Amino acid sequence: MADYRLAAQMISRADGRSAVAAAAYRSGQDLHDLRTGLDHDYTRKGGVMHEEILAPKAAPDWVKDRETLWNAVETSETRINSQVAREIQISLPHELDHAQRVALTKAFVQENFVSKGMVADIAIHAPPRHGDERNFHAHVMLTTREIGPDGFGKKNRDWNRKEVLQDWRAAWSQTQNQYLAQHLGRKAPQVTHQSYLERGMDNIPGVHLGPAASAIERRKERSHLGDRNRRRQASNARVNAARTRMDQLQEQAYPRVPRDIIDIRIGIISERMRLEEKADDLRKERKDTLAKMKGWHHHSHRNIEKATLAPFENEVKLAKKELHQAVQKHEKGATPRQIMAWFRNPAGQVWQTLKTDEVISEAASKLQAAEKKRGRAEAWLQSPDGQKKVMDKYNELQPEYAKLRTKERKLRRNLAQTKRHLEVAKRHEQMLKAMSQSGIVTLNTSVRGLDSRLYLNGVQAGIAEKMRSLAPQQKQRLQQSWTQILNPSLGLGR
Repeated sequence: MADYRLAAQMISRADGRSAVAAAAYRSGQDLHDLRTGLDHDYTRKGGVMHEEILAPKAAPDWVKDRETLWNAVETSETRINSQVAREIQISLPHELDHAQRVALTKAFVQENFVSKGMVADIAIHAPPRHGDERNFHAHVMLTTREIGPDGFGKKNRDWNRKEVLQDWRAAWSQTQNQYLAQHLGRKAPQVTHQSYLERGMDNIPGVHLGPAASAIERRKERSHLGDRNRRRQASNARVNAARTRMDQLQEQAYPRVPRDIIDIRIGIISERMRLEEKADDLRKERKDTLAKMKGWHHHSHRNIEKATLAPFENEVKLAKKELHQAVQKHEKGATPRQIMAWFRNPAGQVWQTLKTDEVISEAASKLQAAEKKRGRAEAWLQSPDGQKKVMDKYNELQPEYAKLRTKERKLRRNLAQTKRHLEVAKRHEQMLKAMSQSGIVTLNTSVRGLDSRLYLNGVQAGIAEKMRSLAPQQKQRLQQSWTQILNPSLGLGR
């Protein structure tokens, strides 16, 4: 079964890494790093089935030399923590032969990276000797700067966006599926970049073992990550068995019978409206839950300290405001009326000035006292008693936060399922409308269902059964009606 994997990482100097060393290891070659003066010789590494550099048409010829390319990349970066390259790791389908895997990799890299202005260094590796014999994979090192005839230019920060990575993941699944179907036919395995959650499924995803856990499992020993995967596989098996049992109960309790297609359309419209209302309620509830979770992250100790100091900070803030207002009032220029008052009653005005100075002095004393209280609170928080109090509060909040986090995950999963059911309901609504316009009167389907999934699956089964029994002329009329519904401006099927 074909496996999907696309992982991206940055090669950064902050981690003590070098683009030249990374390229030498992945290509299995001996490269000299001009920046560090080191030689990186991996010619005895083995396992490299294909290595090649792809570059935009505007790139100079020297980029095709691996050592020159990655030394130029290192030279173009001046910061000690620069991100010098991006690496994409992809799993290649073992069902294809070597030439087909090379063509697949090059097509994907050319379309999604090279055409956007990156230089791509491809290295296709064979499965490890002691690992899974199907594990054909490719490492693609990418430049982070756009390149032109004169060499590297500015960094393209858009390539770092999360949305771009999602586009790459979707493109890899599409390209892989195209090649699988092209070389293996209609029954070729297909892959998807979507998670169980995005597909509206209750299954729990597995975790990546990594080299250490994989080595333990190969020795027929049990690893922590391997045990976690086994528990999740058992849970998924139970969920799938329960889903199969629900399908059986659906067929027994609500057998499929011929029904008027107009009644089915009304039922689907009602189901769509119910799902839309349910999705709105789930969005609102999830938004409220996220608002309660805001600020409760792995720095909760600091948040608790901030909350403890908040009253003292507010007191200092108010005292500063009072002092600022008093000083502004004192420094404000005299108006003509105040000048005349000085001439009429000099003693009263002197008394008023002394009173203003007293207000400023009191405000300054109040600010000083508030700052001392805040300082004492800060010192107490750093003491053993204060840290114990913070830890006790943290432990008190964690169960509540865990409940909120579990609730948010459940709401997110339910919302994804509801959205998926809503899309199916809309698609069924359009198809039933097209079938009604093309003269189809009845479908074999159940009156209701145990839940939305079963009900929509029953309607889907009825549609599929009817489609198989249609005559060629009816299929043509249905296609015309379907085209008009999707593209009303074409005016077809009228």
